[in-house]
Amino acid sequence: MILLNILLERNVLIELEKLKMISVAFTGVDHIDMDYCRENDITVRNSSHWLCHQGSFSRKREAFQERAEIVFANIEKWLAGDPQNVMN
Repeated sequence: MILLNILLERNVLIELEKLKMISVAFTGVDHIDMDYCRENDITVRNSSHWLCHQGSFSRKREAFQERAEIVFANIEKWLAGDPQNVMN
């Protein structure tokens, strides 16, 4: 699970042997080595329905909660076999 824009290059992903899914709380995935994920059957899900709204930066706790809920919803959908928002 990724909540921040953390760089996930091949050398990092190789160390995560049991990784099966990455869920990001935003739409972009350019910080993730998608080739490695495809080669190793790691599902990557974005949050294309996440909308930044006015005031979210001043409400850090609430914004974090909203992003976490999106990520957990993505995980639940992935576990249920729902391919929505799958990037690879």
